[in-house]
Amino acid sequence: MDLLTLFIGLLIGLIVGFAIAWFWANSLAESKISTIQNPEEELKALFALQASSHLQTSKEAIQSIEHDLASLRNNVAEYEKLLTDNTQDYSKTTFFGEHTSMFLRNAESKSNKSIRSEHPDNQPKDFANSGSGVFRGSSTAQSVKIEEKSNN
Repeated sequence: MDLLTLFIGLLIGLIVGFAIAWFWANSLAESKISTIQNPEEELKALFALQASSHLQTSKEAIQSIEHDLASLRNNVAEYEKLLTDNTQDYSKTTFFGEHTSMFLRNAESKSNKSIRSEHPDNQPKDFANSGSGVFRGSSTAQSVKIEEKSNN
């Protein structure tokens, strides 16, 4: 009987051990599958977030471009309007060059008169002893003026 209880205990131990090993193997296999599926799910979630962020920035960029395009259209329309208004009023207003040419003609005639001298071929004397230019007059008159200034 001792042997029979030993075999029965051994058989029960094998069955319980086999069951524990089988559950343990299944749990390891499930954990491997879950670890493989978790990164895939995490990557899918990450890609979904990145895609939504990319779509949002793309929509904002499109709206910005549309706003700039509308502004450009308004500016072009205003410029065309200014061009059509200026062509109608152009015949009424005088050109700037007409006023300028009149001014230059008058200015040239005045400056030419002041430059012309009695003898255009002769050069003006430059501080000569004969008394032309700034130092005109006698040396005694200059010394008298200097003495009068020193007395005051």
